Parts: sequence; C-alpha cells; structure tokens
Amino acid sequence: MIINLNKLKIMKNLYEKLIPKLKKNLLKNKKMYDSVNDYVIPILKSKHHYTQLTISEVNTIITWTEVDTTRWSMFDYKWGDLIFRP
Repeated sequence: MIINLNKLKIMKNLYEKLIPKLKKNLLKNKKMYDSVNDYVIPILKSKHHYTQLTISEVNTIITWTEVDTTRWSMFDYKWGDLIFRP
C-alpha cells in the first residue's frame, strides 16, 4: 500500500489553533517576558487538544493571552472554545 503524504492532513497544535487576537496578545507579552517563550509557547506547540492541558497550564495560557474570563461558563473552561479554534 502506497500512502501519498501530500494528501495527509497534518493535525494542528494548540499554538496554531489559538484564536488570532489571543495569539497577538501572547506575542506582545513574549517581547516583555521570557516565561512566555520558555514555557507557554512550547506547551502550546507540544499539544494538539485542549483536554491535554493541565488546569495550571490553562490558567497560564489565560494569563499570557489576556483572556477576559469574567463571563465564561463552566463549559467554556471545560472545552476551551473561547481560546482555540476547532
């Protein structure tokens, strides 16, 4: 069986799925804080699904992307739909 690698759909990591406005905020903070580049971006690039993140990692991502969570429901936290595109 021959597999055409050009037709395979590569799964995007969480960094690639990050909502554009939030990625812009993250990159802005990257210029000011080393921990964004050393910790947050590698986490996002190493995982493909929101459910792979720990609670601590989600909190860190929320902090550095400057997400306003004041109106989030428990489902927003559970599924991460307000942070990542499907």
